[in-house]
Order: sequence, then structure tokens, then C-alpha cells
Amino acid sequence: ITTMPELDEGEQRGRAQLRVGTLGERIGDVQLAAQAGAWTPVLQLHRGRDPGWRDNGEFDSTRAALSLRWQGSVGGAKADALARLVRQRDRYGLPGPVSRDVFESGSERELRATRSPLDGGRTDLDRQDLGASLDFGAIGQLTWASSHRERVNPFYIGVDASRPLADQEQRTTSARWDHRLSHRFGTELAGLRQEVTWGWSRMDGEYARWDLPASTPDHTRLQGEAAASAWTLATTLRPHRAVTVQAGVRWDHFESTRQSQKWSRNCTFAP
Repeated sequence: ITTMPELDEGEQRGRAQLRVGTLGERIGDVQLAAQAGAWTPVLQLHRGRDPGWRDNGEFDSTRAALSLRWQGSVGGAKADALARLVRQRDRYGLPGPVSRDVFESGSERELRATRSPLDGGRTDLDRQDLGASLDFGAIGQLTWASSHRERVNPFYIGVDASRPLADQEQRTTSARWDHRLSHRFGTELAGLRQEVTWGWSRMDGEYARWDLPASTPDHTRLQGEAAASAWTLATTLRPHRAVTVQAGVRWDHFESTRQSQKWSRNCTFAP
């Protein structure tokens, strides 16, 4: 969710925040915003590090977001448009389980220890958002929003230190596209506000998971696709100042596909 600051003409504003935790957490946030005519650019930066209570339990996060808002008029309609880019990189360790004996009677050092010092992963997230609204006054407000998100998550579980780390990588990937369009119309009837809103939305997504690198024999890939669309119609009617009637209908359609592929290396030798 992006909250765009309200600035006066020519105003520039900055904000910085640093949070420190008792276990070594460090979280810093910076926001810079400016107002130049109809344009409002906003830059947000985030850096966080949590060393974790257990060995190999750290979590590092870096995020940058750039937003640009434009406010003006188009063909006599009041217009508001927003574009946003987000880039996030997270890295984490996976300390693994604790045995029952250690959990019940182990020392703090034993509880903190890990048997999987090389396990962990990273998450790369890139997102783009576009949106706009046009307020035509008497004929209502039209709103549109679209977004695209890609996520890549390579990780390692149960690493064998005697083998190359690159041959033990597992990976999940996903991509998603969202679109929304709505129109809200309101009018006065007998001095009371009546409203009708219709909307349409569409989501398309795909995902995949590799249990080993694609270049490694005997690996499996699971992948799938999903698509959803919906139409909505909602009304708010006020037949009397003391009575409000709300009614609506929604139509949804969802479909998905899933497939599994396995690559095997078969070798036979006949002397």
C-alpha cells in the first residue's frame, strides 16, 4: 500500500527512521518527497538486518520504491495518476529443527546451535504498478489499476558440504498480472444520494518449482498457471433519510492448470 504525502506547491519533505532491537536488529527507513506543479515524486528506501536468535537464523532485507503521482485535468475531468516501481531483495538463513532432548533440557548454547549452517536462500521481488482515475462529476468516476509482479526464490535445504553448492540449489519462481476497472455513478434523487458501481477485475499468474538446478540430471519441475476474472455490480439506494438499501451481485470465473516434469538419466552398459 502506498500512501502519497500531501504537499504544498514547491514543498520538499524528508523523513528518516532507525529502529534498534535488543537482539541486534537494525531497521532503517528513508522517505523523500517533493511537489513540482502537478507532479509529486516519492522515493522510499528500506534496509533491515535481524541476526536472529539462533545460529544461521539471520534475515537481511533491502527495498527501494519510486512513486510518481500526477494530478490535473483531462477533457474537463479531474485526473489523478500514479506509477510505482518496487525492487526488494531478501536473504535469510535456515537454522533447521531442534531435537526434543535439546528443546526440553538443552543449554542456551545448544538451543542456539544449528546443524545446517549452509542452508538458506534469497528472495528477489520486482513489482510495477500503474493506476489512474478520472472524475467526470455528474457522470461518475472511472478508476483503473494494473500491476505486475515477479518473484524468484532460490534456496538450499539439507546441504551436503562435500558437494558443490550450485548443484544443490532448489528454486521457486512466480509471476502475476492484475488489472482492475470500475465506474462509480452517483446522483441526487429527492435530495438523497443514490450510487451505482460496476467493476471488472482480471488476474493471471504462473509459478514453477525446481527441486534441483535445471542443468542437473534427475531433477523435477512442477509448474502451473492460474487465471481469474470477475464482474461486480453494487448499488446503494436511499429511499428515505432513515433507510439505506445496499444490494449487489458478483460473477467469478477461475481456472488453473498444473503439470509435473521429471528429467532422468538412464545409463545401461552391456559388455
